[in-house]
Amino acid sequence: MNIQKNILLFDSDILDTDEDIHPIELLFVRDMVTFVQDSNSFKEQIANKSWDIIFINFQTRLFLKIEDAQLDEFVQIVIASQPGSCCNVAITNDRDQISMLKEKGFSIFSKKYNIARIREEFKIFQKVLTTSDIQEYVADYHHMSATKLLEKTRNRNIVEPRQIAMYLSHHLVTKNLKKVASDFYLKNHTSTIHALRTVNDLMDTNSAIKEKVDFLFYNLRTGLYLKASL
Repeated sequence: MNIQKNILLFDSDILDTDEDIHPIELLFVRDMVTFVQDSNSFKEQIANKSWDIIFINFQTRLFLKIEDAQLDEFVQIVIASQPGSCCNVAITNDRDQISMLKEKGFSIFSKKYNIARIREEFKIFQKVLTTSDIQEYVADYHHMSATKLLEKTRNRNIVEPRQIAMYLSHHLVTKNLKKVASDFYLKNHTSTIHALRTVNDLMDTNSAIKEKVDFLFYNLRTGLYLKASL
């Protein structure tokens, strides 16, 4: 079983991406990783807390313009502030940096946020999303219990959130139409088909519904729903 870890990520360019979801958001659950984007915040974090893993992206404008002596001093601060059990990870393609950082005991990642390797090498905890998670989150978003969400009723205030939850389950958990129906205590897969069509139609015609479904989808996919429930 993978153990949840406290992770510190220092990347001054982390928001410089054209992607809707940054790769790092697919790797970590946000309530266990701390992002910092400037050196003062980073030094404050390492001075006040012990971390299991520290990721530092050295391929940023910040590190490209500092002298070797300054870089060495920065690395020494990181090492001195943390216990020996902390794994320090450098993201860099610079040969001189790689040589120096390896000598200091850093693991080197030449490909930025190699998600598969990071998960395997550091045994990163990753919560597996389930239909029950979606039911709980969607119900809570609509200010009702999951039990209420699953009630057999034609009340639109319950039916619509349930159909949205089914839509999300189909896209995020299982493509098996019968399984989705079963998880929502419905008789057969035709109920799932109807829910998918209904939500798709609503998203095409109602911008507020589309915004809501996109919001729920994003939070569930990235793990933000876990932090929202704290």
